[in-house]
Amino acid sequence: MNISRRQAIFACLAARVAATMEASTMEPNDPGLRFVFQVVAKLEKPLILGQTGIGERRIIGITGGTVKGPELNGVVVPGGADWQIVRDDGVCEISARYTLRADDGALIYVDAPGIREAAPAVIERLNSGETVDPSEYYFRTTPRLETAAKKYAWMNRRLFVCKGIRHRNGVEIRYYVVTCSLIGGLKHVIPYPFAGLAGSRRSLSKAFAGAYADPLRTGPESVRQVYAAL
Repeated sequence: MNISRRQAIFACLAARVAATMEASTMEPNDPGLRFVFQVVAKLEKPLILGQTGIGERRIIGITGGTVKGPELNGVVVPGGADWQIVRDDGVCEISARYTLRADDGALIYVDAPGIREAAPAVIERLNSGETVDPSEYYFRTTPRLETAAKKYAWMNRRLFVCKGIRHRNGVEIRYYVVTCSLIGGLKHVIPYPFAGLAGSRRSLSKAFAGAYADPLRTGPESVRQVYAAL
């Protein structure tokens, strides 16, 4: 069976990548965060149930909002809510659940537990509707996203961390996806003898960067990019 030089080179590279990923000599890389979109949600006034035995239960309805960012744009579907518990130590345990509708109609369900903590005086200012500098309080969530849309299926396989900013009649949630780059461990994968045959080691390295910057998101398109660089 005849194979082209490009196919032969790609086969060798694939074998080197597989061997490197299995080896224990890969250089460790700390996870990173990449901003993907922000949600600006409109909120109802809190419905305060009072002390229920585990803390003060508060339910805050979500009436709508916008979604904007490099990887998702759309709106917040009315009907969600944040079911909070304010503990005896003043920490607010967040349990927000709501739905996003992308511009293309895709629906994305969000289940976002989190924590908000601040000094009592800061909490009083927030509850009064005052705009408070986000550096004065800790407001973070760790949402899980769920969707049936193929375009956003990668969200089902990712972890997210969010920074919350409280506004007078709403909240701003900035979404960051947790990434893990393998570039450090793959920098020796591209064999030097192939550089001349491939035409440009730089273009090949760039193709690998695109394919492995977020390895779990790698798909057929990323593989084609590497192949095209040969």
